[in-house]
Amino acid sequence: MAAARMTKKEIRHDPVLESFQKGLDFTQHHGRWLVLGVVGIVVVVAVAVMVIQGRQTAAERAAMDMTQARAQVMRGQIAQARLTLEGLTSRHGGSEVASEAYLLLGDVHLATGQPAEARTSFEQALQGKGGPLLKRAAERGLATALDDLGDASAASLRYESAAGDEKSAGALSDLMNAARTARAAGDVERARGLYERCQVMAQDVSASRVSEILLILAELDAGGAAS
Repeated sequence: MAAARMTKKEIRHDPVLESFQKGLDFTQHHGRWLVLGVVGIVVVVAVAVMVIQGRQTAAERAAMDMTQARAQVMRGQIAQARLTLEGLTSRHGGSEVASEAYLLLGDVHLATGQPAEARTSFEQALQGKGGPLLKRAAERGLATALDDLGDASAASLRYESAAGDEKSAGALSDLMNAARTARAAGDVERARGLYERCQVMAQDVSASRVSEILLILAELDAGGAAS
């Protein structure tokens, strides 16, 4: 059976055709603005892509600079490594890789007998971005710099901060240094408390150091202020 043909009146009032016609009319009246809108969207997308690519390129360049600096340190090219790291912190300040650069730069300063410069670098690493491992390493580096500068009291606090709540050989070493520097600063009670914490931790992570700690505690009980 053949499909019924639509009359001219029905065609004129067909809702599909009416919608299509309205679309054509809208396009004709607003075509210029539609084109400008599309162009605007394309420009925004293009700019966003360029920004993302620029950030990726900067991150890749920073990672390459860090790799180069580490290689220079390994080869003993300290002066070149210092220049590479200083350039990296200048170009990528505020990023996590800049904090890593400050951390390595602090190590370089310590290795070359510049504790004051090392202190500044480690402080910059602590103030920047980075995870708990980076922060703990920066605390340890800052404590070492303060220790080398003769500020035993401040060094003790930083060593203790580096140890944190972790139970490991590294944390035990930090806590031992915190106790040692507290004792060197003349704070015997703080030193005793830290050594007692070391004794408890050593039983779990380094039993061979327990006898060493007990000997130091005996010295403190006998009135020994400094090691």
